[in-house]
Amino acid sequence: MDNSGRRRRNAIKLVGVAAAATTLLAMAGCSSNSTGTAGDGGDVTIEFAQWWEPELGDGEFRGLMDQFEQENPGIKVDLVSGPYASTKEQLFAGAASGTMPDVVGLDGAWVSDFAKQGVIADLTQLMSEAGYDDSQLASQIKVDDSTYMIPVVNFVYPMFTNDGLLAQAGVTAPPSTRTEFADAAKKITALGGDVSGWVLPLSLEAPNGVQNDVMSWVWASGGSMLKDGQPDLTNSDVSDATDYIQQLWADGVIAPGSFTMKEQDKVEEFTNGRVGMMIDSLAHINLIRESNPDLTFSI
Repeated sequence: MDNSGRRRRNAIKLVGVAAAATTLLAMAGCSSNSTGTAGDGGDVTIEFAQWWEPELGDGEFRGLMDQFEQENPGIKVDLVSGPYASTKEQLFAGAASGTMPDVVGLDGAWVSDFAKQGVIADLTQLMSEAGYDDSQLASQIKVDDSTYMIPVVNFVYPMFTNDGLLAQAGVTAPPSTRTEFADAAKKITALGGDVSGWVLPLSLEAPNGVQNDVMSWVWASGGSMLKDGQPDLTNSDVSDATDYIQQLWADGVIAPGSFTMKEQDKVEEFTNGRVGMMIDSLAHINLIRESNPDLTFSI
């Protein structure tokens, strides 16, 4: 078996093991970075690009890879780690140049584009060739009936509240309904200064705000933007959520600058005490605490 074929089989092993332990995984279809001498039985090194290692405790993610290497002699894992934004830039650049790492952590919003470009592998075919039992997987992300990504753990996007601002505004408990949320946002904004009730990032440079901050309202109500695996953006659940957000905008309770704001800007606004409520990933909890230890917030 040539080095490319062996590397793909070994990458399938890594995807399977990581799926039992960690978020969203895909294999590159055009990688040329891995090293090894499979023909003479030497070790194979698999590059694994993701942003999870920096977000976990020191050594935790590397520990998972060490466990994998112990259980699979002859396979080494080289972690390519960085913040979300830089990982995204690296992967898109690699897709254009044909130099993506072997296994990549993906935001679900990137899968369709990468699959259509042919830069991530058809995992259905590879799992079949490797004899991998895909019944072990809780779910699979498919494009045109072929699996291109395995969701490992979906990050929860709950509501963060600045408890100090809520108390100043006379809001005695975090809102649990849309009506309560709108009322709380108005009261917080009425505090004046540079304080706003809610923060919403809608920059087109990093459009995950639509997915994470807007669609969270749909998902929280049991709705979906998909039907039979295809976009369904005009259903009543989606339109009700967007109408609700449009009213929040009209009421002036959303922090200014939404159309140029990215996710990291949103987190900074909340961390600095300028917004009362934020929908965000649990992955940012440690960042918020480290950046502003005096901030009292709830989730």
